Amino acid sequence: MSNRYWDLNDFLAEDEYVNAVANQTYYNLAILDNSVKKDTRDLEEGKKFDIPLWLAIRLGTEYLTIEVPSTYREKFKKVLIADPTVVNLRDKSFYYYEVGYKLCKYIDDKDLIPLLARVFLKRMQVIQRKSFCLGNEDVMGFVKKLTQVEREIFEGGRYSVTTYKIWKDAVTSASIHSTTSRLRKKVKKT
Repeated sequence: MSNRYWDLNDFLAEDEYVNAVANQTYYNLAILDNSVKKDTRDLEEGKKFDIPLWLAIRLGTEYLTIEVPSTYREKFKKVLIADPTVVNLRDKSFYYYEVGYKLCKYIDDKDLIPLLARVFLKRMQVIQRKSFCLGNEDVMGFVKKLTQVEREIFEGGRYSVTTYKIWKDAVTSASIHSTTSRLRKKVKKT
């Protein structure tokens, strides 16, 4: 979630669209607003439009004001505080945490980062438990509700469980084989 230049997930997180308001009239920039008629060339002051997060960040607060997305407003925060484990964050944004982290600098919300951290930790407890216990048939329904970073952690947990079981089966098989061969040697001696 830091500024990692070559991180693909960072690129994809910044490709999310946010609402912005033009701070002044910008000539020949109506192309930024998809709802503008073709004959309009200027982006008027106070005009609301959707813009990719990466462009909003680059333009900064000098040229536009980024509006707080509904998934980071107080109403949704109350739902997250109540029980973050039942909320389908993937429907809100595949990169919910990353977008929230990047937005907090521009929307002037000091409570957002601690809230995202609490939500992440509570959801990690459930994700960790389910990554170790879910059967293969139950996985798809659960994974559909996870953000990208949660999905990566879940898949890492599943991989760890699978490799542990393979290792345990190999050790058990080797132990049984060595015990059997020792017993055969004892039987041959007698």
